[in-house]
Amino acid sequence: MLFGIILSATDPILSVASVKNIGLSKIVINLIKGESLFNDATTVIVFELYKDLVYDQHTELAEWIGMSGVISLTVLGILLDSVSFSPGVDEFIFRFWSMLTFLAHVLIFIIIGVVIAENTFPYVTIRDLFYILTLYLALNLIRGLVILLLSPLLTRLGYGFNWRWGAVIVWSGMRGTFTLNMALGISQSKDSGTTAMKSMILLHAGTASLMTLMINSTTVKKLVTTLGLCNITLPKRMAMYSAVQRIKEMETNTFSMLKLDRFLADANWTMTEEAIKIDYPYKFDIEEVSQIVKTLKCPDCNKEISYETTPQQIADILEEARLRLLTAQIASYQKQYHTGMLNQDACQTLIGAAESYVDIKGKFMNIHEVKTYWESKGILVSFKKLLSDWVYNVKDEKSKPSRNKILKLCHLIVFMDEFEYTSYIITLLNFIPIVMNFMPYLNETYLTQLKISNYYFIGLYILEASLKLVIPRLIYLLEKQINKQLTFRYDIAKGYVQGEEDTKYLIEQIAGHETISKEINKIMENNKQDAMKELGLMQRDYPDIVTAVKTKQAVQTVLNTATETLKVLISGGIVDKNEGAKLQKMILLKKKQLGTLPSTIAPPTAEELLHNISWLENEKNQIEFIQKKARLLCYDYGDVICEEHEMPQGIHLIISGMTKP
Repeated sequence: MLFGIILSATDPILSVASVKNIGLSKIVINLIKGESLFNDATTVIVFELYKDLVYDQHTELAEWIGMSGVISLTVLGILLDSVSFSPGVDEFIFRFWSMLTFLAHVLIFIIIGVVIAENTFPYVTIRDLFYILTLYLALNLIRGLVILLLSPLLTRLGYGFNWRWGAVIVWSGMRGTFTLNMALGISQSKDSGTTAMKSMILLHAGTASLMTLMINSTTVKKLVTTLGLCNITLPKRMAMYSAVQRIKEMETNTFSMLKLDRFLADANWTMTEEAIKIDYPYKFDIEEVSQIVKTLKCPDCNKEISYETTPQQIADILEEARLRLLTAQIASYQKQYHTGMLNQDACQTLIGAAESYVDIKGKFMNIHEVKTYWESKGILVSFKKLLSDWVYNVKDEKSKPSRNKILKLCHLIVFMDEFEYTSYIITLLNFIPIVMNFMPYLNETYLTQLKISNYYFIGLYILEASLKLVIPRLIYLLEKQINKQLTFRYDIAKGYVQGEEDTKYLIEQIAGHETISKEINKIMENNKQDAMKELGLMQRDYPDIVTAVKTKQAVQTVLNTATETLKVLISGGIVDKNEGAKLQKMILLKKKQLGTLPSTIAPPTAEELLHNISWLENEKNQIEFIQKKARLLCYDYGDVICEEHEMPQGIHLIISGMTKP
């Protein structure tokens, strides 16, 4: 049983490495990766449990269960992403862990080779060669039977399933470090068992890993190609063609400019032109080009080709363009985060939302569905209003009396002034028990009554303290949380709008087709206008919060620009490294002080905005002249300030709100 547990673990890194770069669908790659990760986690847990049950006696539950480091690291990896670290740190961490992974694999295989050669060769016989081959065939057969039995369930879950995917998953089950580690642990343990048995476990585990790496890993590409799973679709090849054409255009422009350079003018341009020539990476002929675009130049003869596309081809190209746009939007959100225009939580939310659309065919990211990530929870607002009404009595009108006669009478009594005065008198009566407490005779006689009276007044004082101290503090915390949610909401909406604007300029390059470009432009423009509406409503309803967000983002952006400028100065030798370190500390200190800025800032007045207009240059006479001539106008959502191609009636200075051009 222990030997079966050891052989059931597949290596996630080796399994994915053999199929990730051959054009296989990301869905299948994710299935292989996820199956290997959770398979290893459960295998390690079962392995440790079995060892503990057979050989050891544990009294601690956690130690007996055998916690999994694989699951812990997997969950940690799910929680972390590219914006969980400072800019540039994620790349360093990726390279660092890649290097450690490579070193770990090298060390494990070297150690296993040495140990097998030393401990198992004395026990190897001709019969073991037959067992090794039989074991290898049995591993693949059993894995195939398991996939076959689970296929009816898999076809109805998640991404779906088919027999081609199953064949690739079966053949990509590489045995690697996990199998070797467990086998090595058994061979070196001091548990009961003969040396020959431990050596055989190590031998067969090592040879099973070796054969899967030598046979499965080298033939899986051929299997995928034979099954037709790595064929590059026509839209993808067209996108690659557009990218190559774009690179060639940039090379041609640079080539022409360098010919005029005084230092490079006499270079061998014929040889240079041959050296920079980039070939198209995929097989691509004129007929395929003509099936995609109405007018396109042939890559071989530079002749224009005309052809009408079919609706199915349009749909395929649109889907491919949609996926590439989602990738561009994610890149835009990361760029906004690195430049300080988007905070970490909002960036993670937008990236997660964009990634969730990848699996929804034909679905573009829109603000109405993104709203589910940032809508303020109404329960917090309602709870805060309830507490405020109760403590501060800020209701416009008191509660209406009930129709029930008894409840109506109680309502009238409670809201009478005499009832309020009576409550004050009862509170003052607390002085009587206090005075009686200092009279020994009365204190002994009415001891029980005095205790009850004290308990009553203590309860009243605790209630009063709660109303005056605890509940106001709770209201403050609720208001702070609500402001945080509203800030988060504005950040997401603004980041979404900026992402739409950034990707708008890439549509023609991504689509590669006039009809697709128009369709995507229409969809993205509608989504952008919906998001702009949300931003305008927020600026109208919560101007203090929006002003605070804009102020923080302005400070963050300027400080990031200062950091980049300092890097240029240091790299250019203008500023010494020691001096640059001092300046960097000052900038970091300013960034830390961003957290001390208030969550609400009053929006600037019209006069303050006039002083901040750059072309007025803070000239007192000009500002006073504009103030005398200006009028304060208010526009609601949907109002028209100026029609297109119409001369504006003066200069409009927006104090609060947003406009749509």
